Amino acid sequence: MVYSAAYSAEYRIIELGPFSGNSSIARGINDYSTIVGWSYNDPVNYSSFLSYGNKNSTELALSYAGLNQAYAINHQNIIAGWAYVDSSLLHAVQFTHGQVKDLGTLGGRTSQAFGLNDSNQIVGYSEISAGVIHAFLYENGEMKDLGTLGGWNSQAFGINNYGQVVGWSDIDQFSYHAFLYENGEMKDLGTLGGWNSQAFAINGLGQIVGCSETETGEVHAFLYESGEMKDLGTLGGPVSKAHGINNKGQIIGYSEIPSGETHAFLFEKGWMSDLGTYFGNNSSQALAINNRGQIIGWSDFLSRMRVAVMWEPVK
Repeated sequence: MVYSAAYSAEYRIIELGPFSGNSSIARGINDYSTIVGWSYNDPVNYSSFLSYGNKNSTELALSYAGLNQAYAINHQNIIAGWAYVDSSLLHAVQFTHGQVKDLGTLGGRTSQAFGLNDSNQIVGYSEISAGVIHAFLYENGEMKDLGTLGGWNSQAFGINNYGQVVGWSDIDQFSYHAFLYENGEMKDLGTLGGWNSQAFAINGLGQIVGCSETETGEVHAFLYESGEMKDLGTLGGPVSKAHGINNKGQIIGYSEIPSGETHAFLFEKGWMSDLGTYFGNNSSQALAINNRGQIIGWSDFLSRMRVAVMWEPVK
């Protein structure tokens, strides 16, 4: 399938796999077209995978109990994600050349990792001894608590190669805001006029993407740069979320369309373009993009089934 966007960029949708589960999600990609994600049999039995573009895929033995999710991969093919250490307890892990490293916690029971950079700095969240969750930065063998913006909870989702971290934090008991953590300080990025916002990714230029409530109560994708949060709009529905941005400023995510389904989008040159779906009139989500413009995520197949896909630029 080839989809032509509004500004004439073309993408071919490629199905990844096959995998052991009946559903799969692609979550992370590096500039060498190496992709990580997971397959599963709903609602349990997760199994992470490593895929080399659209050529072949390998199931990963990431966890102790066979249940796991791989979220991100850097250019050294080091992977960050989480694994169950027993039937009910999950920890953030690093997967390096066949070896799994448990990153531990900040004093609580559970932790999860969502992002890493080429210096092998890893970010995510962990329970602390008080039972709430805090964003962490793992480096040099130590998990550092990044704190909050004044509330109880926080989570970190993205980190760039300069060590700048983004995520969300409670600011009080009623709302949470996107944050940027750098130089030992957590900065509140505000909102698009509503109560809540979240940041999911940051590129090498310091451009940040995520989603925020607006004054009307809708949730819209945003781009934060030069101290300003810009509303990227939607594909016609009330909700959009931006999940990735590369060093070219290409932004990906997903948006509701007027019929109610969610479709993957690419935002560039001032346009949000619908990337379509792999299986016709269903839903899709774009979750990561590399500097080559390759986009990965998932597309629905039949009822409650998802298939990991890549949107490959057609040259």
